[in-house]
Amino acid sequence: MSGAVTAIHVADQRGAAMLDHAHVEVDRLGIVGDRYRKTRYRRGTAVTLVAEEDVAACATALGTPLSTRDTRRNVATRGVDLAALVGVRFRIGTALLLGVERCDPCGLLERRTTRGVRAQLHGGLRCDVLEAGRITVGDRVGEGP
Repeated sequence: MSGAVTAIHVADQRGAAMLDHAHVEVDRLGIVGDRYRKTRYRRGTAVTLVAEEDVAACATALGTPLSTRDTRRNVATRGVDLAALVGVRFRIGTALLLGVERCDPCGLLERRTTRGVRAQLHGGLRCDVLEAGRITVGDRVGEGP
């Protein structure tokens, strides 16, 4: 893999605006400060990724502005085949993640953006955190142990 993190977005409450962060701390329960961080482990809910290229292609196809922040996914990447990471352990920064399953867009994204986004966008990736650590914009996405 040769890709990297291009942005990190976190919302502290359901429905709140996604805010950009230069780095975040993650543990088994999720991203510290994120709305989906739970008090108990839930498979595939700790961190979500989205490919910047997929968002750009969707925006072009629909002729509408769309950013990685709009997708409400936590970590935007460039140069990473997210679908290939399902079932794979990989590192971002000092954190070790496991790709659990695809994270296809839901109706909420379409209601907040534009009609057709749900069918056009190729989703993202839901991940578990296997080893706590820090994820920083610019970190490489690489193979894990």
